[in-house]
Amino acid sequence: MPYDSIMKIYFDATDIAHWAGHSDRVTGIQRVELNIVRSLARDHGGVIRGIFFDRDSRAFYEFDPACLAHAGEFSAEGLLIDLGLQQASRIFPSRVQVKSYLRQAARGKLQRTLKKADIYLAALLAPARLQRKGLAPSARNRPAVPAVAVRKITALPPDSCLACLGTTWDFPQLWRFAAEHRARGGDVLQMVHDLIAVSDPQYFRAKVTTLFRRWLDEALRYASRFACVSSCAAAELRRYAAGRDGVPPIHVTRLAHEFVGFERNAEVPLPPQLTELAGREFVLAAGTIDARKNGTSLLQTWRRLIAESGDRTPLLVFAGMYGRVGGAEVRARLESDALLAQFVRVVEGPSDSVLAWLYRHCLFSTFPSHVEGWGLPVGESAWFGSVCVASRASSIPEVCGELMDYVDPADTADITRAVRRLISDRDYLRQRKAMIARATLRRWSDVAGDLYDCLQQRSPLPAPAAALERPEAVRT
Repeated sequence: MPYDSIMKIYFDATDIAHWAGHSDRVTGIQRVELNIVRSLARDHGGVIRGIFFDRDSRAFYEFDPACLAHAGEFSAEGLLIDLGLQQASRIFPSRVQVKSYLRQAARGKLQRTLKKADIYLAALLAPARLQRKGLAPSARNRPAVPAVAVRKITALPPDSCLACLGTTWDFPQLWRFAAEHRARGGDVLQMVHDLIAVSDPQYFRAKVTTLFRRWLDEALRYASRFACVSSCAAAELRRYAAGRDGVPPIHVTRLAHEFVGFERNAEVPLPPQLTELAGREFVLAAGTIDARKNGTSLLQTWRRLIAESGDRTPLLVFAGMYGRVGGAEVRARLESDALLAQFVRVVEGPSDSVLAWLYRHCLFSTFPSHVEGWGLPVGESAWFGSVCVASRASSIPEVCGELMDYVDPADTADITRAVRRLISDRDYLRQRKAMIARATLRRWSDVAGDLYDCLQQRSPLPAPAAALERPEAVRT
């Protein structure tokens, strides 16, 4: 296809920029869109552009997403400086560093206020103490690189496509921008990761579910087509849309197993903060620690295993942040149960290198979530050769199909049975790992290629998919 006949695609990065102002790690939806845009920027160059909405200036800006295409670990601080949303300081740590530190080191508003004051005093008067906290002036963390060209815009070319891959519901300004682009004859693709806020609102605060429904109704009007990350999510969207303005074209773009930055089954050096785990058997539970991810059921499972096996019980390692709905309950249970606390560890906000080591060296992983739009930790486990005791609910079996063992997330006895089998029957565990080793797994470049072909309309939108009768095998 001649270059001048290829449609320019503008990817919205508003939520990545917003997320970067609060956390130095990307997880979930932001991790998905970052991996897709990185691949597209590498493979398709000038055809791919980025935009974002800045709440402070209340304006949209265009930028070259090549700044996201490096293979290194995501740096929120670096992105904000690149986009001109934050200035580097030779004295003070960045706001992102401070927020990440306080999330782990402080409890309650008063303690956060005191520790925050201590950070800034240390930066001014005792830089060595700042370093001992794991903090540093933002200018020191940022190598000298050319500035990213950022240009203020009011509209996109009418013959272009606006692709919204993230948490668009948080940004009503983006809804209006998309609707105006569609009204001028432009193409708008909206990716939908899940409809959990509609189907299972108990896992969200009420204002989130209200906003999500309002956004989804608007998206059904402004989007010319949709992409969903699983057949399950596509089916949910079709059901929802059927009761409104009719069913839109929906393309299913299944996500990847690849853990960006690490080759499959790569050996990963032991991070200093995980030395306690070296040589010990542990089971990994990666993801947000909250009610939806079913952390309390895992604690109940470990209580049973400890009663059965005592000191022979492997550790349970949670790797993720405590969530707003149900996270406090898991924390409280660990703090109130001294025996359970001996066998459970929490790695909050793990870096990519920490998470990669955990995947690579765990005995196996577990992901008994009640509902998902996909299930990244299941696929990432496979990337590092680990079996996952996964929920059979919603989309999760689509990730790895027959490669994983499945449980009913509402049945703690079922979870315990599956976990116990992998701990006690090592021949079975080796057989399952060997099956994963033979499987062809999916990379983010595959996902980006599928989505690019869809966006350029070089592959037809599929007819509605039939419901899966059983977990399908891993897609190549």
